[in-house]
Amino acid sequence: MRKPATKQQIATTIGLLLAVAAAGTWWYPHIEWSYLVSRNKFKLESVKVVPMPEPKPHDGAWFQCQAAALSFSLPPAMADEADRTVSKTPQSLSLTTSTNEVTFFVPSEIPADQTPYVAEIAKKYGMTPFEFIAESYRTSSDDFRWTMTWSQLERYKYLLQMSGGYPHGFVFSVEYYSDPTLEGLLIIHSNKAEAMFEWRLKSGKSAGVLHLKARSGEFNFDELRSIAHSVKCDESKLGPPLTKDQIGVLADTMKIELEPLAGSSGPRE
Repeated sequence: MRKPATKQQIATTIGLLLAVAAAGTWWYPHIEWSYLVSRNKFKLESVKVVPMPEPKPHDGAWFQCQAAALSFSLPPAMADEADRTVSKTPQSLSLTTSTNEVTFFVPSEIPADQTPYVAEIAKKYGMTPFEFIAESYRTSSDDFRWTMTWSQLERYKYLLQMSGGYPHGFVFSVEYYSDPTLEGLLIIHSNKAEAMFEWRLKSGKSAGVLHLKARSGEFNFDELRSIAHSVKCDESKLGPPLTKDQIGVLADTMKIELEPLAGSSGPRE
């Protein structure tokens, strides 16, 4: 005949059930995430991210480009006798030569009440927007750990979600740039013939991007870094977004002037 359970056995059984329930409650987000990743066969590789090195000195004079509040410098192959056209990308202009194409966003003032989503998330973790985006590039699907706290898991999910707007698959490398007024990322594609420098003012008042394409061959990375270092945005010239007609006028009137400095360590500001 089976003996009835003792009080100690009952207490031990209840304790084990409570422990299992507590563990299930604690690891439920981890289990859910692991299931979703497995079900969708989600795989994301990390991308190399480094601080942007100082560009090496370049030979000869470059061209200074000025469009509304934005200014930047380009080597002759990207600016000399370039065709100026209104880009299909909203509020953007393109400079096209026989060897290169540069498309850039004409910056406008971002209203104080329109904080970008990434800025809100980054602030939550004590980071700037581009520091957070850079960290998202460093993050892979293999970084998941069952020992993560709930807050660590939440941060990890946010970082992986950034790959929707900043995909890893075609990226060769990412370089983070920061000066007293501006920060940005130089994103070089795997073919090394396409790159993007995305920037924002640290004041949060404006942001933009330069998209560069080489029609043949690969980019000189030092030239890309020199271009990134030269990007400036004059807050006093910021205003509302330009209309398509105003962008068209700007294409004809923007300044592209040869810099007089030859053999300098970088483009003149």
